[in-house]
Amino acid sequence: MKEIEEGTIEMESMVERKLTVNKKRWRICTIYSRGMRNTKQEIQEKIEEFEEEFLLLGGDFNARIGNKNREDDGENTRKSKEKVENKDGKLLWELIEERGWEVLDGVKKGDEGGNLPGR
Repeated sequence: MKEIEEGTIEMESMVERKLTVNKKRWRICTIYSRGMRNTKQEIQEKIEEFEEEFLLLGGDFNARIGNKNREDDGENTRKSKEKVENKDGKLLWELIEERGWEVLDGVKKGDEGGNLPGR
């Protein structure tokens, strides 16, 4: 696997790295949100839809989405033991649905039950 670093960009609440792995372009963004309203706006301004072949957003959104998930062919694929949803979580979920993104928490191999270590 050959990696070519294309650069790192730091923004107000986001650090971004673009790279190419096996001829596939990735954009990886780490976010620390102090308020989802501003974070949502920054994401909408800085991350154009379909700009990258692969996009991974991670970090601390300080938002709780409860056990919400997007359904794929009517099937609930995300499992989460989380029941709490807050106003920042609602804003985050709006962004997820607008962009057609997926939440890996509760879906990823090793976390099928929605109980990542540290919770």
